[in-house]
Amino acid sequence: MMNMNAATRLRPNWAGSLTTLLVAFTASGCATMEKGQVTEVEQMLIAAGFEEKLADTPEKMAHLQSLPQLDITGHKDGDTPRFVYADATYCQCLYVGDQAAYKRYQDYARKNSKMDQQRQQTMWNHANRMRWDMWGPYGGGL
Repeated sequence: MMNMNAATRLRPNWAGSLTTLLVAFTASGCATMEKGQVTEVEQMLIAAGFEEKLADTPEKMAHLQSLPQLDITGHKDGDTPRFVYADATYCQCLYVGDQAAYKRYQDYARKNSKMDQQRQQTMWNHANRMRWDMWGPYGGGL
């Protein structure tokens, strides 16, 4: 089984939307993600061509819970590679895509990361224009 860790593929930075939302992995390799963060990733998976499959039986839910959560993993279906993202907590569903869908997902994630980096640079460019001497000391409150 190939592990295609979404967070390491996206190279997260500290500011922005998607890349900020993907948080650092713990020593066990699991990610802690909020519902809004998961929703953004899942929307990108759908846009990339992943198919959403609901865990609508107890057997499917048990299997879904046994898979690595909130992470893209590679699996073989015969000779065909498939990529799977399991979410037993929020949507209680499985996203399945082929190599083309996975590549589109990676492209979207890279594009999103570049946009985040550009937003961050613009923010700091504007911050450099702030004239603190004109406004007096800041005490942290209003």
